[in-house]
This record gives sequence, C-alpha cells and structure tokens, in this order.
Amino acid sequence: MAITKQKKVEITEKVSAIIKDSSTLVFAKFKGLPVSEQTELRRALRAADVSYTVAKKTLMRRALDAAKFEGTAPELEGEIALVSGRDELAPARELAVFVKKFSEHLSFAGGVFGGKYMTADEIKSIAAIPGLETLRAMFAQIINSPRQRFAVALNEVAKLSGTPAPAPVEQAEASAEVVPEAAPAEVVEAPAETPTEAEATEQTS
Repeated sequence: MAITKQKKVEITEKVSAIIKDSSTLVFAKFKGLPVSEQTELRRALRAADVSYTVAKKTLMRRALDAAKFEGTAPELEGEIALVSGRDELAPARELAVFVKKFSEHLSFAGGVFGGKYMTADEIKSIAAIPGLETLRAMFAQIINSPRQRFAVALNEVAKLSGTPAPAPVEQAEASAEVVPEAAPAEVVEAPAETPTEAEATEQTS
C-alpha cells in the first residue's frame, strides 16, 4: 500500500531524529523473521535502551544522507531495520546476541560508528568489545593482583633462562619472619669443692 507524501515526510523526520540522538547505528538485515522472534528481539533491545526501527530504505537513506556521515554507506539489500542507541557499544553488542540466536533470519548489514560508515565485518568487531561493566571488573582484577602477576612473570622468566625463580614476595616475607628459636642454655652447676686437710683442721679448731 502506497503511503502519502506527508507520511513520508513524517517518517523521514522520525528517522532523522533517531539518527541525531544516537551515538551508534547498526543496519540489521532481516528476512522471514517470525513475529514471536521480532517481539523477543524488540523487548530485549528496549530493556538495554536500544531502539529498533523499520522504515522504507529510500526514506532511511534520505535521513542518512542528511546526516552527512564520513565514508561510503554500505549496500542495504533486502529488508533493513535501524538499531540505534546513545551507548556507543550497546546497539551492536545487543543485536549480536540475536544475530547468533536467529542466524537464519537476522544478520549485520553495516552501520555508523564514531560518525563514520562501517561495514558488516567492522560492526561485528565492535559488537565483540566488552561492555563497560565487564571492563571495570577486568581492570579491578588486574590492579588487585599485582603480586600474583609479578610471581607469574618471574616464573616465566625462569623458564626461559633455565634458572630457578626467586621466591615470591609473600614467601620471602614469611621466611624472614620465621626465625628458629635458639636452644635454651644448659645450666651446669659445679660440684662442691672438698675442703683440704688444712682447711678442715682450721674449721675444727
């Protein structure tokens, strides 16, 4: 069913607003995606603050051209949905979950990242970047285990050089703290001297 000119203008303005308000755009190619899977996809994306918009490609291209992104726009073949969000990684990362789950019906078709057009493969690489919370956890683990990492490094160096690795800091400190106690000194009492004959005579006088 053909849409009116006014409706086309409204759709283009809506897509333009979405593009302007988003940090990253992902073009999702879908084919034969059942309603139940679309519902599951939309619900999950919404929970991650990511939008999923379907519009005619001619109107979508018109809005994209107006945004003047750098590079060459990828070919948008078949049915295309626009996945977008303010988080730079969330659109690609969240969509990747469903590209894997619904691989027969859904795939990457490119996108826009950092104001530049990206190919499908580049968007896949962006989708593989861990989220902020994951990165924070990884960073916390690194800064909280400097001694363990130092000990591992020493062991690796020892393997390469063929020399025994020095004891880890904790072990060295523990060894320094444990000092064997000296055995108690043996007290030997000298036997009483036997008085000489002269001394005995003096004592009895």
